[in-house]
Amino acid sequence: MDNKKERIRFEGLNVELTGKETTNAKGNIGLSFEINGVDGTFKTFNSTTGEPIESNYMVTGYIGENKWRTTTKINSAEEDYTHSLEQKINRYNHIFAIDTNTKLISNILFPIATKISVGVGVKLEIETNSFVVATIEHPFLASHNSDKPENENWMNLIDVLKDLYLPTDKIGIVVDSDLGNIDEFNSRKKTIFKDYFLPESFELIFASDKVNDNIFNQMIRRCHYLSDFALQKMEENMNEELNKIVAQH
Repeated sequence: MDNKKERIRFEGLNVELTGKETTNAKGNIGLSFEINGVDGTFKTFNSTTGEPIESNYMVTGYIGENKWRTTTKINSAEEDYTHSLEQKINRYNHIFAIDTNTKLISNILFPIATKISVGVGVKLEIETNSFVVATIEHPFLASHNSDKPENENWMNLIDVLKDLYLPTDKIGIVVDSDLGNIDEFNSRKKTIFKDYFLPESFELIFASDKVNDNIFNQMIRRCHYLSDFALQKMEENMNEELNKIVAQH
């Protein structure tokens, strides 16, 4: 039995409290909350001013082995107080996902064991009352023995997309690694790979491939499967070609 399927999922909206939320000289903070069961909004208010406090992002996850496990993390738009993934999705003009798998290969072509990393991406197609996940036919190959193959292939995908869409288009990229750095990647405080900063029109969305809870998890799971399959086929084709070469001599 898969115990993870039985774990209760939690959703939360993150709000950042600053000095303006204090309600008295002691620095106490007064908050009130409003939950609307009809439209799914959950608002946090400054009790003194009555003003709503913006949420930074929505996070979903579960508690496993005495540790919080994040399964999805996505930024919120201004004045978006909902737990609705559809509302979050509407922030973007386009949403893609990419995952990279790595294998250590050693043969005649690579006499010294070499890490080969292949990434495969998908695009979220939004149709009437449904989502369709379409595969990007072109796989992405990180440099041999790359120390950050996942991040390198994010960059490779983004460079392709920059030439396909308008600079004003908001593009979300679903990834399953570097959760602790995603906020700084999105705010351009850190480079995502070497000296490469995330372009202004792009934003990273975290989703785990370990669960199948929502469309973002499903996208990254699909990428993981396709990447693993592409890597396997690449190795098989490489071995077939090597066998042909050996047979000719």
